[in-house]
Amino acid sequence: MRWHIKSSYQIGLVFALALWITTAPAFDLTQDVPNAVELPYLPRFANTILIGYEQHAAATTKIPTAAWQSRAKKSDWEEALTLNGEVTRLLYLAPPKVNSLEVMRYYQKQLAELGYQSLFQCAGTKYCGQNVDDFYSNATHGKQFISNYILRSVYSAGSVRDPRIQVVQRLHDGTESYVFLFAALQDNYADSAAGERVAIFIEAVVTQQAAAPPPESSSTAPSHHTTVTNAVLNATELAQQLTDTGRAVLYAIEFDDAQQTIRPAADAQLEQIALLLQQQPQLTLYIVGHTDNVGELKSNLQRSQQRASQVMQALIQRFNIAAKRLAATGMAHLAPVTSNAEPAGRMRNYRIELVVN
Repeated sequence: MRWHIKSSYQIGLVFALALWITTAPAFDLTQDVPNAVELPYLPRFANTILIGYEQHAAATTKIPTAAWQSRAKKSDWEEALTLNGEVTRLLYLAPPKVNSLEVMRYYQKQLAELGYQSLFQCAGTKYCGQNVDDFYSNATHGKQFISNYILRSVYSAGSVRDPRIQVVQRLHDGTESYVFLFAALQDNYADSAAGERVAIFIEAVVTQQAAAPPPESSSTAPSHHTTVTNAVLNATELAQQLTDTGRAVLYAIEFDDAQQTIRPAADAQLEQIALLLQQQPQLTLYIVGHTDNVGELKSNLQRSQQRASQVMQALIQRFNIAAKRLAATGMAHLAPVTSNAEPAGRMRNYRIELVVN
């Protein structure tokens, strides 16, 4: 008798589940989620679909400033800011065959032009952290969209590849604003149409009124430590840029301004340059330093030459690259990639380039 009761209950449960699946409204992955209010200052990547949206007039949230740490008891960001303010979260699906590097570079360019400053950036699980997608897929962290099964299954466990993070900050008219971007190729086990595509998670936070910044002084040169385009390019990406344009533009090699010495954060990019040279033993490179137009030409030539030489010596001494495969030179501000009229442009012009010899 008990067996019959249990079997009847199970059959009824299966029937109810089947009925719910067949009658539940379909989630249209070809249309934007209705009634969403996107960030007016940050246009979406071309041909993306907005599948998730929520906004809170007042909320508390965490914005990462360091990599994800996977721990036995509790996984979380190694370092993070806890912010209170207006929070907007957006979730986009990029078109098929678009990679996360394309997406991130697009947003970094937009944010640079808006004057945002980088707080943290990374590429790949080595630098962003193993299982970094847990920040979304584990609902306890408060980032996951939970209104339907497709949104809950974005960044399905074990499917995330080539993750990239950019976190930026801007102080404007007495208000602090932050943007946290996460882009990664992912699968969606709930719906194949939402899988094998880059998913783009964006969280924007506007805090309460903050103290106004001090007025800028025309006699003070801007800091060059921080740039919103300083993503590490891996060896494959370096090779592709060199093939396509004959040069690779690097923003992830930063220096201490006073000593012109390479900062430790540059190690990740130096490793990838060394790997490229190991993979292509016939390749020889010029390492070219560039500056913005702040300061005299003579001092900028000296500074850019010193920085290029520092990169060359690091590759020779620390990564055993043959000296005859490298040459260093400085161009000062004689080859800008954009106008130096605005701070964002000057930040983009301050860079190291690799040029095929």
